[in-house]
Amino acid sequence: AIGLGAIIGNGIFVLSGQAASIYAGPSVIVSFILTGIIALFSASSFSELGAMMPLAGSVYTYTYAALGEYLAWFIGWNSILLHLFGAMTITVAWSGYVVKFIYLVCDLNATRAIVQAP
Repeated sequence: AIGLGAIIGNGIFVLSGQAASIYAGPSVIVSFILTGIIALFSASSFSELGAMMPLAGSVYTYTYAALGEYLAWFIGWNSILLHLFGAMTITVAWSGYVVKFIYLVCDLNATRAIVQAP
């Protein structure tokens, strides 16, 4: 759920405006609908696995039951890295919005002092 939320959050809130204005125009809506349908396949798979194995651990637990400890360990760490990189991506994208907001609201000289690195 966290990984899916990171993908959807980053895609909808950050990329949709840029993609619509620069590349595709109104057809971006169709591409989001198609990718949403594809994401539903992944979500339904996880809901089925969660109903069959109501244990904590998500991907690690499912892989451990099906493929063993080594692959479960590997996929568990990949899941942790996915969540870390997803959070970093969203943070970088939203920081751009915060900087634009500060430039609009505050004085330009004060904004430079806040935003720019020393």
